[in-house]
Amino acid sequence: MEEEVKNNTDETPYKHEGFTAQQWILVDYVNVVVHVFIPETRKFYGLEEMWSDAERMEHIG
Repeated sequence: MEEEVKNNTDETPYKHEGFTAQQWILVDYVNVVVHVFIPETRKFYGLEEMWSDAERMEHIG
């Protein structure tokens, strides 16, 4: 995802976390924050409930 963003926008993340445990990866581009979860972690934290008014885009791949 970071490579795709870099290739298309020349933007690099301000910060990223979670690459060690690889259950919840957060990539912060300041104006956009990307969360990548394994299914169990996603269900546990339920971020969709917290951000229910935000536009949602899902990528399965």
